[in-house]
Amino acid sequence: MKALTALAFTSTILISACALQHEQYPPATTPTTTNEYHYHCESGKSIVVSYIQQDSATVQYQNEVYTMQIAISASGTRYVGGKLVWWNKGGKGTLYQHNTDGNTGEALEVCTSK
Repeated sequence: MKALTALAFTSTILISACALQHEQYPPATTPTTTNEYHYHCESGKSIVVSYIQQDSATVQYQNEVYTMQIAISASGTRYVGGKLVWWNKGGKGTLYQHNTDGNTGEALEVCTSK
């Protein structure tokens, strides 16, 4: 009986030690990959877009930076953030207004990757 009690006690201590050791180290983070593209627009303006891990992007337009998240699209890749939508496909991109009802609004810029 004493041997069984000692075994149970030792097992409890070992399991607790493993649990404590696991909590001491933060989980590994996934490295962030950023691809930056420069677009020249028909209006003569430029847009710089940084794509981050395929699920988000930052769009630099008229001295402002907009953080956007990927959204559903039938074709191409669509990012939505705040009052703007960035939609790109095959080296071309269009910047739209983002309507308050959630729909894509008027095209602001039509651009081609440099």
